[in-house]
Amino acid sequence: MIRDERGYTLVELLVVVAIISISMGFVTFSLNFVFNRNVDAKMAEVITEIRSAKNLQVEKSALEFTIDYADEGDSIVLYKRALKPGDTAPVDISLVKIPKTLEFVKVVGGSDVKVSDLISQNRLDEIRVSFDSTTGRVTTGGYGVYKIKYNDKVATMNIIKQNGKVILNE
Repeated sequence: MIRDERGYTLVELLVVVAIISISMGFVTFSLNFVFNRNVDAKMAEVITEIRSAKNLQVEKSALEFTIDYADEGDSIVLYKRALKPGDTAPVDISLVKIPKTLEFVKVVGGSDVKVSDLISQNRLDEIRVSFDSTTGRVTTGGYGVYKIKYNDKVATMNIIKQNGKVILNE
């Protein structure tokens, strides 16, 4: 008697499902690892730009250096800008893009508020950072605690008003 052996056995199907499940687990773990590392890297970029703006302000006091933010669809963009006395339009020196896959917030009144919400509500004075050229003190409302978050990973920085220091909180 000849047996008709078309199709797959239950064991073969279970093996394929197990292989796919294990592969998806590795992909998910790898993506989480990449995004968690990206949180630290983006916060380091933000801190570097803010510290650089402060140092430039103290060194080249003839110009006004600021940190401004803009919502550009898929990312929040931090701009380091310079303004010459008498000019009305600042010049963008550099920028850092923070993708919206990472949540970028400022702590306001003990609550996390998305920077994109502050931008859309035209509350730019709460996030704009500029410095005094002699003391390095923050002269705008952009001081305080900021966070970049992805799942359980959080990187936190604090911009101190009195001396303009930017501290990465671990």
